[in-house]
Amino acid sequence: MKKLILLLIFAMLLFTACAKKEVPPVEEKPVEVPKVTSMNFIVQGEGEIAKKLIEGAVHSVKGVTEVNWDMDKKTIKISGTDELVWEDVHSAIAAAGFDTSVMNATDEAYDALPEEAKYRKEITEKKATLRENGKEPKTKSGRIKAKRQKAE
Repeated sequence: MKKLILLLIFAMLLFTACAKKEVPPVEEKPVEVPKVTSMNFIVQGEGEIAKKLIEGAVHSVKGVTEVNWDMDKKTIKISGTDELVWEDVHSAIAAAGFDTSVMNATDEAYDALPEEAKYRKEITEKKATLRENGKEPKTKSGRIKAKRQKAE
């Protein structure tokens, strides 16, 4: 009986030793972290609908990781990887109907905006109010005219 027990223990040890296979260590490759770039610039728009449309247009651009358009300051902050092409961002925003500090939307794209998101009417109204009050809006040509009048 003792021999049988010893034989079973020996068989179990032998079976356990044979079952363990040595697994070679896995080589760790360094993970490449993409470079993140960010940019801020002005984007004209009005209201929550404009925010959704602008941010949606920017998210469609390859390489964009984060977007936030501030409705009050009319500025957008965009973060992205090194794949991001800034001209594509401005083009996407303009195609959605909004003017950026670099590129203006076409009249067709602007006209396609919902009424709540349109912003050019406010600019036109401000200029009209200034003209009615006898003040010219401050534009480059307006400043030049004012300087010429002062010189004469």
